[in-house]
Amino acid sequence: MNEVAPRWDPKAPWALPSPTRRRALLVVCGLGLAVSYLLTWDLWLPRLQPPNLPAVDGFRSVGYGVPLLLAAFAAPAFPRVGATLHTGLFVLAVLGDQVRLQPEFVSLAILLLGAAWPTTGLSITRWHLVALWGWAGFHKVLSGGWPTGGASFIATALGAPGVRTLIAVVVPVLEVGLALLAVKPRTWKVLRWAAPAFHLGVLVPLVVTEWNTAVWPWNLCLAAAAPLLFSKSVEDRTEGCILKPRARISVAAVAAFLVVHPTGFYFGVTDAYLAHNLYSSNTAEASICSSASPVGFCRPSPFSTWEELNVPLPPEERLYSAWFFRICQPDQTLRVHGVWTRLSQREVTNEPCRRSVGTDGYRRSFPASPYRPPPAVPRS
Repeated sequence: MNEVAPRWDPKAPWALPSPTRRRALLVVCGLGLAVSYLLTWDLWLPRLQPPNLPAVDGFRSVGYGVPLLLAAFAAPAFPRVGATLHTGLFVLAVLGDQVRLQPEFVSLAILLLGAAWPTTGLSITRWHLVALWGWAGFHKVLSGGWPTGGASFIATALGAPGVRTLIAVVVPVLEVGLALLAVKPRTWKVLRWAAPAFHLGVLVPLVVTEWNTAVWPWNLCLAAAAPLLFSKSVEDRTEGCILKPRARISVAAVAAFLVVHPTGFYFGVTDAYLAHNLYSSNTAEASICSSASPVGFCRPSPFSTWEELNVPLPPEERLYSAWFFRICQPDQTLRVHGVWTRLSQREVTNEPCRRSVGTDGYRRSFPASPYRPPPAVPRS
């Protein structure tokens, strides 16, 4: 089939021809990924500290930084090869270390892959953003900690702590609003302005506090990508008509999965970051308790990767446990405060250290200690 020639649409004089927009989207996502990799370079290299937390041990000692960087740079010139190679490398990198499962890299990888396969991929990336915006807001609405956590941080960073309550309401409303605007093409003309304004606004408290620099490129990319993705020209309408029924069913199935799968966060089957749980202050938290410490005292979480890797540890109980069993002493217990929502009481679990250090320095199995810290009072 002959390729549709780029045409200027007099009904949308602001719209770039589709091939130009796709190329621009590839450049935006590829450059955003490359900068993000450079800002978190140590995350993609083999290391001893903070501990590497692999899903598959065989991939833990491989350095993925250079290959991922090259694949991101190659994608604009060789879209399908570069984007596919990048996706494969990223999956292997995450299997080698689950700390790498950061939302900004997952999102930009989806956008890059969608731009490389435009006939079906652009529709899928749009639904990815619908899910991202909608669930980011919905999680905040249901969060038990958002008003005093994320909202308080934003208000303090802006130098206006008195507007915390207003921010707690406005931010989730804006996020859900973006998702609703993205569903219908007739409202895209508003979204093309609203989405960039929102993501540039997200950057303000981060830049003011010089915090979480790894997500700065992501927000800039989303601000630039929204006008490119949510616009229709002659070529887009033509391509939509030539999709085969099987392709339409596949797009619909993937779109449904993207929108529905974040519900798994509330059932313990979807990771917080994969569920678009961002700054919601409702995820699991961990601390270490010791029988040698005063009753009820638990040391705040030592599970931090900020200083060394410039990213947070994904707030998953399996990662807290894996890290804990590498460093724990026989008299210690891992305490995990679970998901914190308005719909249910926050659960607290205690996991004793079952490992001891022998005279040769190696850790061995150790029977569970009879010590149990007193139950924590759930936060209200």
